[in-house]
Amino acid sequence: MTGVYGGAAVSGVGHTAGDLRLEDWRRLSPDQRDAVRALSIRKDQVDFAGTIDAAIAHCEADDGSAIVGVAILAGTAVVGFLLVKRGGSAPAWVPGDAAIATALRVGEEYQGRGIGTTTLVMLPSWVRSNWPDRKRLVLSVDESNRAAIRSYAKAGWIDQGRYPKGWFGWERRMMKPLK
Repeated sequence: MTGVYGGAAVSGVGHTAGDLRLEDWRRLSPDQRDAVRALSIRKDQVDFAGTIDAAIAHCEADDGSAIVGVAILAGTAVVGFLLVKRGGSAPAWVPGDAAIATALRVGEEYQGRGIGTTTLVMLPSWVRSNWPDRKRLVLSVDESNRAAIRSYAKAGWIDQGRYPKGWFGWERRMMKPLK
């Protein structure tokens, strides 16, 4: 598996511009893992993404074949984290040829700089590099999470429609083909 994917410029991270890249949790240094654990997001975002401890526990419980924790780094700074799942680790609604992006979070101090959107643009290439058998990438988002839906659409994800059973009401499912 490729540990790092990246190279997208993100201006305004810290005091200088940095390169945004995606890196497998298993390849992070102890200091980087501590930085992931220290990520702070607002309570309402925890409601959507879950706790960082729960996300880390999921990726540590797998050998990387079905669940991968992905750190978002800008330069040397850990600025976010998400999980990517496939097969039996993915929810039942996820098509067999797809991977799902879940629990995406960007640290509160890094929000509003395009990091989430840039991550969503970069993620398909990361999935193609690590799981070349996947044909598409999917996600679900609570319909009330308008900021996330705007970010996904801006990154080229296609809205697949409205579905019930979201945590806070109606759920939207979105898809990105892996070409």
